Amino acid sequence: MPSRFAWILSLTLCTQCVVGALALELSEAQPFVAPPLPPSESGAEALSEKSILKRRAPVEGSSVEPESEPALAEAETPSPGAETPDADKGEQLRATLRASHPWVRYEPGAWRRLQTISEVFDESGAFAGRSVSERTERLVAVGDRTYTLSIEPVVELAGRRTPGPIETQELWLVNDRSVEEPVVAIMAGEPTSISLGDLAVPCRTWLIESGSELRAEKLTLYVSDQNEPAVLRRQGQTVLGSDAGPLAIEGVTRFGTPTIYGDELTATWQVESTTEHPTGERTEAFAIHGFDAPGGLHQEAVTEFDAAGAKTRWQVTRLVASGRTPSEDIGSPKPQNGPPSISVEVRPRRLLRLFRRGEAAEKAAPEQDL
Repeated sequence: MPSRFAWILSLTLCTQCVVGALALELSEAQPFVAPPLPPSESGAEALSEKSILKRRAPVEGSSVEPESEPALAEAETPSPGAETPDADKGEQLRATLRASHPWVRYEPGAWRRLQTISEVFDESGAFAGRSVSERTERLVAVGDRTYTLSIEPVVELAGRRTPGPIETQELWLVNDRSVEEPVVAIMAGEPTSISLGDLAVPCRTWLIESGSELRAEKLTLYVSDQNEPAVLRRQGQTVLGSDAGPLAIEGVTRFGTPTIYGDELTATWQVESTTEHPTGERTEAFAIHGFDAPGGLHQEAVTEFDAAGAKTRWQVTRLVASGRTPSEDIGSPKPQNGPPSISVEVRPRRLLRLFRRGEAAEKAAPEQDL
């Protein structure tokens, strides 16, 4: 019995020694340090890691809820007819265009009246018909990205000229297209220069994409910040579904051309354009634009050709009257308050022939005694 008790006592002492030695060794060891989390490669992963680290389970018996993960903002879906380009780039272009835009530079109420005379030709090139029309355009509103015009045509019925139905158009500032064709991208291109005669004008290019899958347009603007007008050239390619549409190129060719506006001469610039269709037809235009008249246009001549190069139609549009305010009227015939004015046209050559005939008649006439 004593021997058994001694054996149990010795075993207990040995166990306590071993436990004490292990405790001493653990107390002298370094504390465990968790390795750092690897850095995230994107902002979304960083937000996800942060939310995971902050998520805590509720303490049992407590009413505190765990912190929820913050929701990511959903991308805005552009509404139909909305302009959705990069905001900064679009505003840079619009700021440049506002100062020299033919309509936006005026206050609402500015107006103009245009007359268009058209003639068409048959396959043999013979004259086939003529039409004359007029329309009055008024600036209704100007927004940050758009401007609105009301168009009132004048139709001739039974020899009487009567106003037609008024049409309202809201147009984009950057490309003068209807807002029904949304602007989907505005991108700044590389600087370049345009040759105008012997002068090289530095400018910046802007690419504007608009339209839909059925009909889209890629328009390139060549813009000079130091020039008026700011847009020196336009090049637009239309795409109809999967097929290429017309290619239109328009550019300023000359500055400082004089023209009559009201009773005064004013400086204008010349613009030439060509539109080529995939089927071979071609349209050529020559126009005179200025800053004095709302809308800019003073006169435009357009000629259309078929695929064989034969002329099929031509027309001339001219500015009849306009006003920079609703009450201003430049160009309309003024009522006569006194006797009608008389205009005399003198042709020097014809007048000289008449004098010579008179002299010859006097020489041929017999002398009479007084």
